[in-house]
Amino acid sequence: LILLNVVVAVLLQNFQNCVDQDNNNIRMEATEKAFRAEDLAPLDPILMSLSAFDEPFLIERYIRLIFRRLDTNKKKKISWLDLAAGLREMPFSPCIYFTVDDFDVFTNDRENCDQDGNLDEEWFLVLFQDQLERFYHRQLGRALVSARHSATSQEENVLLSLKMIYETAKRARKDDRDAEAGVVKG
Repeated sequence: LILLNVVVAVLLQNFQNCVDQDNNNIRMEATEKAFRAEDLAPLDPILMSLSAFDEPFLIERYIRLIFRRLDTNKKKKISWLDLAAGLREMPFSPCIYFTVDDFDVFTNDRENCDQDGNLDEEWFLVLFQDQLERFYHRQLGRALVSARHSATSQEENVLLSLKMIYETAKRARKDDRDAEAGVVKG
């Protein structure tokens, strides 16, 4: 009878180990899917190259160079077609396919465009910097998800702390912009 209880306990433990392993495999597959190219935002390949710069003035200079390369007719404005065609021709991997819907998201439903739907260099700079900030946020989130499956709890805590600092800084910048614009909180 004691031997039977031991065998049952071992079988139950093995069953639990198999269930735990299956759950881990499911979580790992979900994490891997999050990192596949088709899950990237349209501008992620170019934003990845921008993230290599550590000086804000270099990032600004690079974004302005991108704009000037896209402004093939030298009118100091670009349309969705200019942006889509120009980005597709740039040597990024994967290739950047920028749809009209992507342009609408990028320009806040064309709120930042002129009456003809074109974007000037200054708005392009502001919007690209916003996309870069969103990219950092996505990358930090992806790293946090990945850390939950493979990193130590200390590494996960560091990433979580970074995400909290990022969110706090983001709110502070928004509050500063609101104060500059005269927005009253209530």
